[in-house]
Amino acid sequence: MHLRAARRLAAEIEDLELVVEMEEGETILTEICRKFSREKVERMCSGAGLSVVRWRSDRREWFSLTESAPSGKEEIPSSR
Repeated sequence: MHLRAARRLAAEIEDLELVVEMEEGETILTEICRKFSREKVERMCSGAGLSVVRWRSDRREWFSLTESAPSGKEEIPSSR
């Protein structure tokens, strides 16, 4: 998803000591949506030397949040 600036603007991010300026009509990428099964996520993590240690999902399993750690850390069972 992209957001488009309706006018020239500036946003300050104090913790980073950063000011982001945008011109009217300029866009900024705000979301990247990907669809992965649990098995796919576990394979990708494994390939990067990580293990899924926590998997949280909604009842329908449409949305999930994972916590990964270096391989070797004991996995925590799924929870909703």
